[in-house]
Amino acid sequence: AFVRYNLEGTYSLVCIEGEWTLPEGVEVHGLCGEGEWLYYLTTASGGMAIERVCPTDGWRREVVRKASHTSLSDLRVQDGVLYFGSIASGYDEVHALNVATGKEHRLTTSRYGSFDGAPSPDGSRIALAVYDAEGYHLAVGDVESDCEEVAWAEVPQNVVNPPRYKW
Repeated sequence: AFVRYNLEGTYSLVCIEGEWTLPEGVEVHGLCGEGEWLYYLTTASGGMAIERVCPTDGWRREVVRKASHTSLSDLRVQDGVLYFGSIASGYDEVHALNVATGKEHRLTTSRYGSFDGAPSPDGSRIALAVYDAEGYHLAVGDVESDCEEVAWAEVPQNVVNPPRYKW
């Protein structure tokens, strides 16, 4: 499967089963698939979301993570778990969302950010890029069973910007 940008300003998902055009004003960022589902990140007026579509069931579309003004990136899927980058905590970190339960967990906590998480075949470890004062580094770590659960929020935590004062 792949994403096609159409010159009239829309995006389509294309696969063996055919082509499906998303509504006008919805951009696609990233695509992965597992089983009968194609998962993708969207950007629209309400923010970024994670959605999925089933090409073999009439292109049935479902929202997996509702839209918020939180940047999402680097989407992957393995064994019913979506792995992606999120700034929900105020920093770029690797998150995991169990599609069946809808629960999202932050897998990393880093000083400057972690990116592009890729799970091991059994899901017990994760490879990622960590950013620090010396640049990007490859890292591999265990996925802990007690990772922090992340509740949906309209905007990410503001931990980077200085306090703003009323005039």
